Amino acid sequence: MGFKKLENKVSYYWFIKRLIFLLIVLIAYLIALNYIPNDYLLLLMVPGGLLLLILFIYTFFFPFIQIKVYKYFIDDEKIVVNYGVLFRHYTIIPILQIQDIGSFQGPIQIGLKISNIIITTAGSAETIKCINNKLAKEIVEDIQNKINKRLQKEEPNALS
Repeated sequence: MGFKKLENKVSYYWFIKRLIFLLIVLIAYLIALNYIPNDYLLLLMVPGGLLLLILFIYTFFFPFIQIKVYKYFIDDEKIVVNYGVLFRHYTIIPILQIQDIGSFQGPIQIGLKISNIIITTAGSAETIKCINNKLAKEIVEDIQNKINKRLQKEEPNALS
């Protein structure tokens, strides 16, 4: 099985997204420090400091580890998605069970020209994250063609 990895610019997308969240939390933390009475300052500083440390690690180190772990594979029968740094996920989606497939872009993704592919089955939804726009469109069209071919093969049997 030949797994495909994501482009390196995806780690910058994850970094930017997490940095924005870290800055929002940091600003809220600094504002809270100014308005909390001195008697309760320690109650905010210790858990808040730990939260900021965890967010710092999550922002500055995880994207570059995540890019090495994330991979996907697509063939005529199934789609396999493998990801996760602390908690590993290995998902197999049979092409036959796909009900809907499409792509999605957020504002940062538009700038970096990457898309998410959203695959929906009867029981769940899975996402192949941060693929080049052109490749994402090709994958969506290819899977849609595979589904249509499979349905055309099954239709004569349903009429019998």
